[in-house]
Amino acid sequence: MAAVLVMGCTAVAIASAVVAVAERSLDLYTNVGSWTARAFVMSLCFAAAAAVVLQAGGRRGLGRVLTIAAVGLSAYGMGGVLFYAAKNGGWHLHPPLLSLLRGMANFTVYGCLAVLPLWFPHGRLEHRYWRRTVITMAVAFTLHLAPILWYGRGVTNVAWTADATAKEHAWWECYGYVMIWMPRLVAVAVLIDLLRRQRAATGLLRRQLTAMAVGFAVYWAVQILYQLLERSSGRHLAEWLLYALNAPAALSLALITIATVYREDLTTFDRFLRRSLIGVGLIVGLSSAYYGMFLGLSQLLTLPADLSAAIASALSVLALRPAAGLLWRAGEPAALRP
Repeated sequence: MAAVLVMGCTAVAIASAVVAVAERSLDLYTNVGSWTARAFVMSLCFAAAAAVVLQAGGRRGLGRVLTIAAVGLSAYGMGGVLFYAAKNGGWHLHPPLLSLLRGMANFTVYGCLAVLPLWFPHGRLEHRYWRRTVITMAVAFTLHLAPILWYGRGVTNVAWTADATAKEHAWWECYGYVMIWMPRLVAVAVLIDLLRRQRAATGLLRRQLTAMAVGFAVYWAVQILYQLLERSSGRHLAEWLLYALNAPAALSLALITIATVYREDLTTFDRFLRRSLIGVGLIVGLSSAYYGMFLGLSQLLTLPADLSAAIASALSVLALRPAAGLLWRAGEPAALRP
């Protein structure tokens, strides 16, 4: 099963590359399709994590969630390839089927990443009400995607997406906003539960839950910030910032899962774990500081945008070394401190 999963995700990635080459659309992986290429990379990483978990045995619930996430990422990547190829006049699926594939893949990935810690690290749910939450979310996603086949049945435009039709139906568009926020709100509830478990745990289990909490919190903080900026002011999170935080935080969840299963004791992993957490802390902290300084300089002091960016960048670089030292000392075990 584990080998089949990894080979399947690899085959989908190779097939997408073949489509891109055949359609002479290598820009699917560079410009507008950079998210597509990253989806395949993340799919292989989650497939590897699922393979490790399933091979180890005893954590079938966690393995299933990782497997579904890997399959969803593969489907999302392939959907992106087919969508961009269709826009360039190449091979394509029937528009509603392609839109349905992309929607299912998108919701599957977000849904799995929202509830992944519930099965971490032992592979089983602690409370039954979480099972009801997962089922409710899956049913809501299905109901939202169902009208795509109805409204798209007569569509001939190969680049058609359900978003265009949703704007014509106010109830469907509002329902779409609910679906966007549902996994984010579930993720907040899961994070609260994860922190509760982390405070009650000790030793190895506590270190495992701490590592998962950091990666999980960073990933969903970026997702929530992105939606807040887009809905409130119409502005998007800077592409480079989203690129720097989103995928690494998601991949850290796969890495943490692999490390937990592969090593019975994380003592030898502590040094690498501290470095990883420090890296995440620096990215989040300095990125937030840069954005805050840029807004302050450009809006409060009314400096030109280029000058504000240059000053904020210089101050962020100067703060890099002191911040790294502070985080390293904060993450050092108490027994090793002078």
